[in-house]
Amino acid sequence: MPNVRLRTCDGVEFNLDVKIAKCSTTIATMFDDLGSDDQNGGKDEATPILLPTIDSKIFKLVVEWATYHQEPDAARGAASEAQGAVSNEVGEWDATFLNNLDMPTFLDLMLAVNYLNIHKLLQSIYKTMANKISGKRPEEIRILLDIKTEIVHDHEQVASAPNVALETSDGVKYVVDYDVARSIPIIKEMIEEDNGVQDDKIYKLHNVNYDDLLNVLQWVKHHMARASPPENARNPGSGDNNAENSWEEEFLNEMNNTTQLALILAAKELGVENLVNAACNKVGNMLKRKTVEEIREGLGIKDDFSDGEREEIRRQNQWTMPEVPPAD
Repeated sequence: MPNVRLRTCDGVEFNLDVKIAKCSTTIATMFDDLGSDDQNGGKDEATPILLPTIDSKIFKLVVEWATYHQEPDAARGAASEAQGAVSNEVGEWDATFLNNLDMPTFLDLMLAVNYLNIHKLLQSIYKTMANKISGKRPEEIRILLDIKTEIVHDHEQVASAPNVALETSDGVKYVVDYDVARSIPIIKEMIEEDNGVQDDKIYKLHNVNYDDLLNVLQWVKHHMARASPPENARNPGSGDNNAENSWEEEFLNEMNNTTQLALILAAKELGVENLVNAACNKVGNMLKRKTVEEIREGLGIKDDFSDGEREEIRRQNQWTMPEVPPAD
Protein backbone atom coordinates (compact mmCIF):
# COMPACT_ATOMS: atom_id res chain seq x y z
CA MET A 1 0.00 0.00 0.00
CA PRO A 2 1.50 3.42 -0.98
CA ASN A 3 2.20 6.12 1.56
CA VAL A 4 1.21 9.78 1.60
CA ARG A 5 3.20 12.69 3.01
CA LEU A 6 1.43 15.23 5.19
CA ARG A 7 2.78 18.42 6.75
CA THR A 8 1.20 20.10 9.80
CA CYS A 9 1.03 23.85 10.37
CA ASP A 10 4.15 23.76 12.57
CA GLY A 11 6.21 22.17 9.78
CA VAL A 12 6.30 18.56 11.02
CA GLU A 13 5.94 15.91 8.28
CA PHE A 14 4.15 12.58 8.60
CA ASN A 15 4.57 9.68 6.17
CA LEU A 16 1.39 7.63 6.51
CA ASP A 17 -0.11 4.59 4.93
CA VAL A 18 -2.77 5.82 2.49
CA LYS A 19 -5.43 3.62 4.09
CA ILE A 20 -4.84 5.28 7.47
CA ALA A 21 -4.67 8.79 5.98
CA LYS A 22 -7.90 8.27 4.09
CA CYS A 23 -9.92 7.78 7.27
CA SER A 24 -10.13 11.57 6.87
CA THR A 25 -12.52 12.57 4.11
CA THR A 26 -10.66 15.86 3.79
CA ILE A 27 -7.27 14.20 3.25
CA ALA A 28 -8.82 11.63 0.91
CA THR A 29 -10.20 14.45 -1.26
CA MET A 30 -6.86 16.28 -1.26
CA PHE A 31 -5.07 13.04 -2.12
CA ASP A 32 -7.39 12.27 -5.01
CA ASP A 33 -7.12 15.83 -6.30
CA LEU A 34 -3.36 15.31 -6.64
CA GLY A 35 -4.10 12.59 -9.20
CA SER A 36 -2.78 9.67 -7.17
CA ASP A 37 -2.05 6.27 -8.63
CA ASP A 38 -1.32 2.92 -7.05
CA GLN A 39 2.42 3.17 -7.69
CA ASN A 40 3.59 6.30 -5.92
CA GLY A 41 0.64 7.65 -3.91
CA GLY A 42 0.66 10.90 -5.90
CA LYS A 43 2.00 12.47 -9.06
CA ASP A 44 4.46 14.65 -7.16
CA GLU A 45 5.80 12.53 -4.31
CA ALA A 46 8.11 15.37 -3.22
CA THR A 47 5.18 17.66 -2.39
CA PRO A 48 3.46 16.91 0.94
CA ILE A 49 -0.21 17.61 1.55
CA LEU A 50 -0.48 20.64 3.84
CA LEU A 51 -2.72 20.70 6.92
CA PRO A 52 -2.81 24.48 7.55
CA THR A 53 -4.89 24.47 10.75
CA ILE A 54 -3.56 21.39 12.59
CA ASP A 55 -0.33 21.18 14.60
CA SER A 56 1.78 18.07 15.05
CA LYS A 57 0.70 17.45 18.67
CA ILE A 58 -2.96 17.15 17.68
CA PHE A 59 -2.28 15.29 14.45
CA LYS A 60 -0.32 12.63 16.35
CA LEU A 61 -3.50 11.94 18.33
CA VAL A 62 -5.47 11.63 15.09
CA VAL A 63 -2.89 9.18 13.73
CA GLU A 64 -2.98 7.17 16.97
CA TRP A 65 -6.76 6.86 16.75
CA ALA A 66 -6.76 6.03 13.03
CA THR A 67 -4.00 3.43 13.39
CA TYR A 68 -5.86 1.64 16.16
CA HIS A 69 -9.11 1.58 14.22
CA GLN A 70 -7.39 0.28 11.08
CA GLU A 71 -5.95 -2.79 12.83
CA PRO A 72 -7.43 -6.07 11.48
CA ASP A 73 -9.92 -6.94 14.19
CA ALA A 74 -13.33 -6.33 12.65
CA ALA A 75 -15.19 -7.71 15.65
CA ARG A 76 -13.51 -5.36 18.13
CA GLY A 77 -15.87 -2.68 19.33
CA ALA A 78 -18.56 -3.52 16.75
CA ALA A 79 -21.24 -4.22 19.34
CA SER A 80 -20.45 -1.13 21.41
CA GLU A 81 -20.42 1.07 18.29
CA ALA A 82 -23.83 -0.23 17.27
CA GLN A 83 -25.17 0.46 20.75
CA GLY A 84 -23.50 3.87 20.93
CA ALA A 85 -25.17 4.92 17.68
CA VAL A 86 -28.44 5.43 19.55
CA SER A 87 -27.06 6.63 22.89
CA ASN A 88 -24.27 8.67 24.44
CA GLU A 89 -22.19 5.56 25.13
CA VAL A 90 -18.66 5.63 23.72
CA GLY A 91 -16.57 2.55 22.92
CA GLU A 92 -14.16 1.53 25.68
CA TRP A 93 -10.97 2.37 23.75
CA ASP A 94 -12.30 5.71 22.49
CA ALA A 95 -13.58 6.62 25.98
CA THR A 96 -10.17 5.98 27.55
CA PHE A 97 -8.38 7.76 24.70
CA LEU A 98 -10.54 10.90 24.93
CA ASN A 99 -10.99 11.10 28.70
CA ASN A 100 -7.21 11.04 29.21
CA LEU A 101 -6.91 14.36 27.35
CA ASP A 102 -6.92 17.67 29.18
CA MET A 103 -9.72 20.03 28.14
CA PRO A 104 -7.68 22.39 25.89
CA THR A 105 -6.26 19.39 23.99
CA PHE A 106 -9.71 17.81 23.80
CA LEU A 107 -11.17 20.98 22.26
CA ASP A 108 -8.26 21.36 19.82
CA LEU A 109 -8.73 17.73 18.77
CA MET A 110 -12.44 18.35 18.20
CA LEU A 111 -11.69 21.29 15.90
CA ALA A 112 -9.05 19.29 14.02
CA VAL A 113 -11.29 16.26 13.55
CA ASN A 114 -14.10 18.49 12.34
CA TYR A 115 -11.72 19.97 9.73
CA LEU A 116 -10.46 16.52 8.75
CA ASN A 117 -14.03 15.19 8.60
CA ILE A 118 -13.45 11.89 10.44
CA HIS A 119 -17.04 10.94 11.17
CA LYS A 120 -16.55 8.09 13.67
CA LEU A 121 -14.04 9.99 15.79
CA LEU A 122 -16.14 13.14 15.68
CA GLN A 123 -19.17 11.20 16.95
CA SER A 124 -17.12 9.81 19.84
CA ILE A 125 -15.90 13.32 20.69
CA TYR A 126 -19.42 14.77 20.62
CA LYS A 127 -20.75 11.97 22.84
CA THR A 128 -17.85 12.36 25.27
CA MET A 129 -18.47 16.12 25.46
CA ALA A 130 -22.19 15.50 26.04
CA ASN A 131 -21.33 13.14 28.90
CA LYS A 132 -18.90 15.68 30.40
CA ILE A 133 -21.47 18.49 30.56
CA SER A 134 -24.57 16.41 31.31
CA GLY A 135 -26.27 17.58 34.51
CA LYS A 136 -23.91 20.52 35.00
CA ARG A 137 -25.07 24.07 35.66
CA PRO A 138 -24.08 26.87 33.22
CA GLU A 139 -21.36 28.20 35.53
CA GLU A 140 -19.88 24.69 35.90
CA ILE A 141 -19.80 24.31 32.11
CA ARG A 142 -18.12 27.70 31.74
CA ILE A 143 -15.44 26.63 34.24
CA LEU A 144 -15.01 23.22 32.58
CA LEU A 145 -14.57 24.76 29.13
CA ASP A 146 -12.72 27.85 30.42
CA ILE A 147 -15.25 30.17 28.78
CA LYS A 148 -14.64 33.85 29.47
CA THR A 149 -18.04 35.52 29.53
CA GLU A 150 -18.75 38.99 28.23
CA ILE A 151 -21.06 41.41 30.01
CA VAL A 152 -24.69 40.31 29.71
CA HIS A 153 -27.31 43.03 29.46
CA ASP A 154 -30.73 42.83 30.99
CA HIS A 155 -33.00 42.77 27.93
CA GLU A 156 -35.79 44.46 29.88
CA GLN A 157 -33.82 47.56 30.81
CA VAL A 158 -34.53 50.88 29.07
CA ALA A 159 -31.67 51.77 26.76
CA SER A 160 -31.48 55.40 27.90
CA ALA A 161 -31.72 54.62 31.64
CA PRO A 162 -28.68 54.53 33.95
CA ASN A 163 -27.42 51.03 34.54
CA VAL A 164 -25.34 49.13 37.04
CA ALA A 165 -22.78 46.43 36.18
CA LEU A 166 -22.69 43.43 38.48
CA GLU A 167 -20.30 40.47 38.55
CA THR A 168 -21.55 37.19 40.03
CA SER A 169 -19.52 34.64 41.95
CA ASP A 170 -19.16 32.47 38.81
CA GLY A 171 -17.66 35.34 36.81
CA VAL A 172 -20.67 36.52 34.79
CA LYS A 173 -20.91 40.28 34.29
CA TYR A 174 -24.53 41.39 34.15
CA VAL A 175 -25.91 44.89 33.58
CA VAL A 176 -29.23 45.87 35.18
CA ASP A 177 -31.33 49.01 35.32
CA TYR A 178 -30.33 51.51 37.99
CA ASP A 179 -33.75 51.49 39.70
CA VAL A 180 -33.80 47.69 39.79
CA ALA A 181 -30.31 47.59 41.29
CA ARG A 182 -31.28 50.12 43.98
CA SER A 183 -34.27 47.95 44.92
CA ILE A 184 -31.79 45.36 46.19
CA PRO A 185 -30.59 46.60 49.61
CA ILE A 186 -26.99 45.39 49.47
CA ILE A 187 -26.43 46.75 45.96
CA LYS A 188 -28.07 50.02 47.01
CA GLU A 189 -25.57 50.29 49.88
CA MET A 190 -22.66 49.70 47.50
CA ILE A 191 -23.90 52.45 45.19
CA GLU A 192 -24.44 54.90 48.03
CA GLU A 193 -20.94 54.23 49.40
CA ASP A 194 -19.64 55.40 46.01
CA ASN A 195 -21.95 58.43 46.06
CA GLY A 196 -23.66 57.09 42.97
CA VAL A 197 -22.75 54.72 40.15
CA GLN A 198 -19.17 55.25 39.01
CA ASP A 199 -18.18 54.95 35.37
CA ASP A 200 -16.80 51.48 34.55
CA LYS A 201 -17.42 50.32 38.14
CA ILE A 202 -18.42 46.66 38.45
CA TYR A 203 -20.04 45.65 41.73
CA LYS A 204 -18.99 42.14 42.71
CA LEU A 205 -21.42 39.71 44.31
CA HIS A 206 -19.00 37.26 45.87
CA ASN A 207 -21.59 34.79 47.18
CA VAL A 208 -24.33 34.96 44.54
CA ASN A 209 -24.07 33.06 41.27
CA TYR A 210 -25.63 34.02 37.94
CA ASP A 211 -28.65 31.70 38.08
CA ASP A 212 -29.60 32.79 41.59
CA LEU A 213 -29.18 36.46 40.67
CA LEU A 214 -31.62 36.04 37.77
CA ASN A 215 -34.19 34.52 40.13
CA VAL A 216 -33.75 37.36 42.64
CA LEU A 217 -34.09 39.94 39.86
CA GLN A 218 -37.28 38.31 38.59
CA TRP A 219 -38.75 38.56 42.09
CA VAL A 220 -37.62 42.17 42.57
CA LYS A 221 -38.93 43.33 39.18
CA HIS A 222 -42.31 41.75 39.83
CA HIS A 223 -42.68 43.52 43.15
CA MET A 224 -41.47 46.83 41.68
CA ALA A 225 -44.15 46.59 39.01
CA ARG A 226 -46.76 45.80 41.63
CA ALA A 227 -45.67 48.77 43.75
CA SER A 228 -45.98 51.13 40.75
CA PRO A 229 -49.08 50.03 38.81
CA PRO A 230 -50.17 51.90 35.66
CA GLU A 231 -52.32 54.98 36.28
CA ASN A 232 -55.39 53.31 34.76
CA ALA A 233 -55.05 50.23 36.98
CA ARG A 234 -57.93 49.62 39.39
CA ASN A 235 -57.43 50.03 43.12
CA PRO A 236 -55.93 46.96 44.77
CA GLY A 237 -58.29 44.72 46.66
CA SER A 238 -58.51 41.24 48.03
CA GLY A 239 -58.49 39.81 44.52
CA ASP A 240 -55.12 41.43 43.85
CA ASN A 241 -53.69 40.00 47.07
CA ASN A 242 -54.87 36.55 46.07
CA ALA A 243 -53.28 36.97 42.64
CA GLU A 244 -50.04 38.13 44.28
CA ASN A 245 -49.94 35.12 46.58
CA SER A 246 -50.64 32.89 43.60
CA TRP A 247 -47.73 34.44 41.64
CA GLU A 248 -45.29 33.98 44.53
CA GLU A 249 -46.39 30.40 45.07
CA GLU A 250 -46.04 29.57 41.39
CA PHE A 251 -42.64 31.29 41.24
CA LEU A 252 -41.30 29.12 44.06
CA ASN A 253 -43.08 25.93 42.97
CA GLU A 254 -41.22 26.00 39.65
CA MET A 255 -37.95 25.44 41.52
CA ASN A 256 -36.66 22.20 42.96
CA ASN A 257 -35.61 22.02 46.62
CA THR A 258 -31.94 22.63 45.88
CA THR A 259 -32.70 25.77 43.88
CA GLN A 260 -35.03 27.05 46.61
CA LEU A 261 -32.33 26.66 49.26
CA ALA A 262 -29.77 28.40 47.04
CA LEU A 263 -32.28 31.21 46.45
CA ILE A 264 -32.75 31.70 50.19
CA LEU A 265 -28.99 32.12 50.63
CA ALA A 266 -28.77 34.52 47.67
CA ALA A 267 -31.74 36.59 48.84
CA LYS A 268 -30.29 36.73 52.35
CA GLU A 269 -26.93 37.82 50.97
CA LEU A 270 -28.59 40.62 48.96
CA GLY A 271 -30.94 41.67 51.75
CA VAL A 272 -34.20 40.90 49.90
CA GLU A 273 -36.12 40.03 53.06
CA ASN A 274 -39.57 39.47 51.54
CA LEU A 275 -38.08 36.83 49.26
CA VAL A 276 -36.20 35.23 52.18
CA ASN A 277 -39.42 35.03 54.20
CA ALA A 278 -41.49 33.62 51.33
CA ALA A 279 -38.89 31.00 50.39
CA CYS A 280 -38.32 29.99 54.03
CA ASN A 281 -42.08 29.59 54.53
CA LYS A 282 -42.20 27.44 51.43
CA VAL A 283 -39.37 25.18 52.61
CA GLY A 284 -40.80 25.11 56.16
CA ASN A 285 -44.20 23.96 54.91
CA MET A 286 -42.49 21.31 52.84
CA LEU A 287 -40.71 19.95 55.94
CA LYS A 288 -43.78 19.80 58.16
CA ARG A 289 -44.71 16.36 59.46
CA LYS A 290 -41.81 14.70 57.66
CA THR A 291 -39.43 12.21 59.21
CA VAL A 292 -35.68 12.85 59.42
CA GLU A 293 -35.14 10.44 56.54
CA GLU A 294 -37.75 12.19 54.38
CA ILE A 295 -36.17 15.59 55.11
CA ARG A 296 -32.74 14.29 54.15
CA GLU A 297 -34.12 12.91 50.89
CA GLY A 298 -36.04 16.10 50.11
CA LEU A 299 -33.03 18.37 50.70
CA GLY A 300 -30.45 16.01 49.21
CA ILE A 301 -28.60 15.58 52.52
CA LYS A 302 -26.45 12.46 52.70
CA ASP A 303 -26.73 10.46 55.92
CA ASP A 304 -23.10 9.61 56.66
CA PHE A 305 -23.51 8.71 60.35
CA SER A 306 -22.70 5.19 61.42
CA ASP A 307 -25.19 3.26 63.56
CA GLY A 308 -22.95 3.81 66.59
CA GLU A 309 -22.70 7.56 66.01
CA ARG A 310 -26.45 7.81 65.51
CA GLU A 311 -27.11 5.95 68.75
CA GLU A 312 -24.67 8.18 70.66
CA ILE A 313 -26.47 11.29 69.40
CA ARG A 314 -29.77 9.87 70.58
CA ARG A 315 -28.26 9.09 73.99
CA GLN A 316 -26.81 12.58 74.40
CA ASN A 317 -30.14 14.17 73.48
CA GLN A 318 -32.40 11.79 75.37
CA TRP A 319 -33.75 14.69 77.42
CA THR A 320 -35.45 16.06 74.28
CA MET A 321 -37.41 12.86 73.73
CA PRO A 322 -40.60 12.44 75.78
CA GLU A 323 -40.93 9.21 77.68
CA VAL A 324 -43.68 6.94 76.46
CA PRO A 325 -45.67 5.43 79.36
CA PRO A 326 -45.76 1.63 79.42
CA ALA A 327 -48.85 -0.02 78.02
CA ASP A 328 -51.36 -1.34 80.55
